[in-house]
Amino acid sequence: MVDWLKSNKQTEFSNKTHCGDIDTPLGSITITASADILLSQDNFSFEIVEPPHFTLFEGQAVDHINLYQLTIKPTTTALKIIVNFEKIDCEDCYPESGECYVSIRLEKGAFQMNVGTRDGEYLNYRLYPDRHKLPYEAFELIEFNLNERYMVINVPALQDGETIVISFSTAWKNNSNDEDCSTWEAADRILPSLKII
Repeated sequence: MVDWLKSNKQTEFSNKTHCGDIDTPLGSITITASADILLSQDNFSFEIVEPPHFTLFEGQAVDHINLYQLTIKPTTTALKIIVNFEKIDCEDCYPESGECYVSIRLEKGAFQMNVGTRDGEYLNYRLYPDRHKLPYEAFELIEFNLNERYMVINVPALQDGETIVISFSTAWKNNSNDEDCSTWEAADRILPSLKII
């Protein structure tokens, strides 16, 4: 495993900076940055943006979608972006991933919601331009802790002038069943690629 990533995963950073919140019918999701140094809120901006037009497969539908962008300005340290679901009132939650998309599915009765982002592969393009030399373990940039209900995105230190934009999407509907993947599909389709500026 890459040294910085192994260290990042094994370290519990005590310095935390609140980046923003995602409001949903089941409660609020909190986005926090954690690092070995105290980072200013000026290092981050979090905003809701207009999602792109998209279409779903026949028979699929969602009640609501949102798209958010977290901009991380240059930092001299690796950090963790923590997506915390602790305040969410749900009966079940589990990861649903695929096609470069990583998400948590949250359910309460017939209510279904997906919250997700692009997976660590996009960060790996920056870390390892030569894809053939990419160690498999480096794909482990995103971690889940379903017992404590959070997701962690491990972000490497940024170079001078380098900015990363991570997008998060939510999609939900009130009447769903176990076979319904509409919210996963919608949340995936509105997500742009992770931007490295």
